[in-house]
Amino acid sequence: MKKAILAATAAVAALGLAPSANATVVEGIQLASWDPFDHFEGEAASAGALLSDSFAFTLDVDSYFTTALLGSVSGPQGNIDFISVDLDGVFFGSVSNGAFFSTAEIVGAFLTAGAHTLNISYSSTKAAVTYSGDISIAPVPEPTTWAMMVAGIAAVGVAMRRRSQNARVAFS
Repeated sequence: MKKAILAATAAVAALGLAPSANATVVEGIQLASWDPFDHFEGEAASAGALLSDSFAFTLDVDSYFTTALLGSVSGPQGNIDFISVDLDGVFFGSVSNGAFFSTAEIVGAFLTAGAHTLNISYSSTKAAVTYSGDISIAPVPEPTTWAMMVAGIAAVGVAMRRRSQNARVAFS
């Protein structure tokens, strides 16, 4: 009986210390194929040094380029300092924590179609402190689009070259 009580106490203590239980996703990421931009928000459910939120989203087209920018403003209600930001478990981007404003940014990730997760780790001085972010995803142009663009640039170059050969300057 003593072992069962000890095991139950240890399980409750472990659940109380789990970082995922200390954070709350207020507004998740919901990207539509016709609108690849969304605003998302998170909130610290308690004060702590290692809190984390996960934002899941799905892409229906291969090869996206993404940018995510997060921000938090300090005030009397508390402060959030970002620790790290990763996309699908790959850590990259920049984190800047100041006295009044903290930011985190991811720029230049190529994604394929399917499920993806944006993970944010941070510390909070109080509970109910919020942060917000914006994610923007633009599809990478198809090869035919690149070919049309290169052909257009070449046509403009040929036209400019012909025009400069025919131009004459007269001095009086």
